[in-house]
Amino acid sequence: MKKIVTVIGMLVLFLQTSLLTQAQEVQKEKESNLPIEKQVDQIMDKYIGKEIPGASIGIVKDGKVILTKGYGASDIEKKTPVTADKTVFEVGSVTKLFTWSMLMKLAEEGKVELDADIQDYLPEGTLNLAFDKKITILDLMHHTAGFEEKIEGMDLQNVDQIKPLKETITKEKQPKQVYEPGTVTSYSNYGANLAGYIIEQVTGQDYIVYMNQFIHEQLKMNHSTFSIVYDDEPVIKDNMSFGYSFDGSSFKLEDFLLSNDMPAASLHSTATDMTHFMLMLLDNKENTPYQFFKEAKTLEQFKSHSYSIVPETIGNAHGFWEKEVNGKRLIGHGGNTAGFTSQLNFDPEEGTGYVLLTNVGGEATGIRRDLETLLFGQDTATTDIAIEKSAMDKKITGRYRGARTQVSTMAKLSSIVFDGDFILTENTEGGINLKIPGEKETIHYVEVASGIYQKVGNELTDIERSGVNLNTLYFEVNDKDEVRRIGFGVTHEFLPVTSVLDTQLFNLIAFGISFVAFLGSLIYLLVKFIKQKMKKKVNGWSRNYTLLAAFSAVGLLVMITAIVMMLRFASNPVMIISSMQPLFYINCLLPIFTVGMIGWLAWSWRKNDAKWMTFILILIALLTTIQFYNVHLFF
Repeated sequence: MKKIVTVIGMLVLFLQTSLLTQAQEVQKEKESNLPIEKQVDQIMDKYIGKEIPGASIGIVKDGKVILTKGYGASDIEKKTPVTADKTVFEVGSVTKLFTWSMLMKLAEEGKVELDADIQDYLPEGTLNLAFDKKITILDLMHHTAGFEEKIEGMDLQNVDQIKPLKETITKEKQPKQVYEPGTVTSYSNYGANLAGYIIEQVTGQDYIVYMNQFIHEQLKMNHSTFSIVYDDEPVIKDNMSFGYSFDGSSFKLEDFLLSNDMPAASLHSTATDMTHFMLMLLDNKENTPYQFFKEAKTLEQFKSHSYSIVPETIGNAHGFWEKEVNGKRLIGHGGNTAGFTSQLNFDPEEGTGYVLLTNVGGEATGIRRDLETLLFGQDTATTDIAIEKSAMDKKITGRYRGARTQVSTMAKLSSIVFDGDFILTENTEGGINLKIPGEKETIHYVEVASGIYQKVGNELTDIERSGVNLNTLYFEVNDKDEVRRIGFGVTHEFLPVTSVLDTQLFNLIAFGISFVAFLGSLIYLLVKFIKQKMKKKVNGWSRNYTLLAAFSAVGLLVMITAIVMMLRFASNPVMIISSMQPLFYINCLLPIFTVGMIGWLAWSWRKNDAKWMTFILILIALLTTIQFYNVHLFF
């Protein structure tokens, strides 16, 4: 009887599961047969008003615009609805695609060469470079010019601080060149600004004026502008959406963009206007009224693959970032400002693309992934990969840090203290595991070809849900068969952290030991001094203890000064670091006193009654000096 009941139960469970699966498949089929607008509406309903105040979308296919539509509010307080043709958004770094487009046009006209030295087009003495190898226009497009990240001074307080490119592209304001050109992808707004300055030098016209003329006359983008200040452009000013940030529960109003990075991020536009740009990019037969290039071959070259870690894999296409979705090659670019996020992606082969403009900064909701699934198909990792061990598994393990970082100023501390490193470890079954900061689970990869690891399984991390494709990990080795860099075909690569001085653990321990040592020694000496005074002992306190107390006080002062500097920087990462110059001078007291104490200890060693305490404190001071020098706390 029990067996019969068990069998009946199993049959019922199987039937329920089958019916549920069939119902889900029927529902998916119904949804897939809905008009494109209804399917987009369903996606938007998941996010608009919940994590995104408002958005505007434009979709093109086969040379036509098949949908433009606004969702949500451009002004939460007034409940102003977003419209696709009029509501203006900051598009952020999607601006770069227009800068690259203009360089391609100038190359077509014979005014620049993509592989020429950019200094051929710049005034003499514009750059201060660390490497002899030339920087090309292609390097600017690929973000391989070698510049470190620099956000110092980006936060402008008023429009009076907006300067022409000739005043911002100078040796004094240039980020330091820390990588040899062509060897590391390190996303650079400065590189895009250089490209804009080259456009000015070659055309003899102001970048903003020149670019506005082209988008208005040739692309009919009449609700768009490259101007940061648009008070004299009512079509922009009267229709500009407010920008917001989202803290997980509520929206906060953010300031509009004030920046001198015009060629990198200044474009303001509507979804409808952006479809004109996409139609131009997809028009291989000159069927669209929105023309930019004279010859179709220039457009084809523009969209073609031009750079990657591993040859013939995804990477960069003359400034477009490549990604693979459902076996299709997409190219495009994203953008972020304090209150806006944008994305433009398209399939150059099938002629399908979309632009999404949202009025929330740092959008990472999954809306872009949902749209790409709708338009290009479900993107899944390979599940039938043979999981085998590789000789490379052990070699590639280690700690990796993003190449887009600040290394020549005290801003270097941010990449150490906040520990955004990727960690690669061996998987016991074969392959490697990737641990991303903030993610609970690791991603399993298996080597499938030379220089290529493939993701195993379809589970998604939060960063993948936001639209970042981590299905494939690429790597490059040097002459010693050591891993030189890894990447995922996205905006920047990751480099091995080879020095213990650059790890979070070392810096926290070293700083803690130094602080406790200087404070502890000062307290000990103060107590000793008081005891000697109370006992009225003349010989219990020598000059050695006085010097040691002074050394401890200086050490403690420097530690406190460093804490103040770090707190000030943490509260305003874009601050002008040189504004803390007096504090840097205070920090320099430590190495000066340390050298003096070494000399004193060597001279008085035999008669020094505090020599061992002095010796230990000198060692700690040397440790602190090395640490501070490494993170640029002396200058």
